[in-house]
Amino acid sequence: MNKTSTMDSNEKITVDIKGLMGMCSVGRATAEKIGKEAGAVTKVGGRKLYNVRLVQQYMDSLSENSSEGKESD
Repeated sequence: MNKTSTMDSNEKITVDIKGLMGMCSVGRATAEKIGKEAGAVTKVGGRKLYNVRLVQQYMDSLSENSSEGKESD
C-alpha cells in the first residue's frame, strides 16, 4: 500500500474536517458550516475534504463585510 504524502500546512490545497477545525480555530459543527457556506466541500472516495482557497476567500469576505459597517474615527 502507498504511504500518504504530506506537505507543509501553508501549501495544502485541501484539508479534512480536523484540519479545517484547526485552520479556523472552531469546533466540528462550525467548521462544517463554514465549509458548506464557502462551497468548499469536495468528496474524494469516501472522504470529505475542504478546499483551503475557497475557505480563505469566504473568511476574507466575512471580514470585509463586518468592517464595511464600521465608521473610521
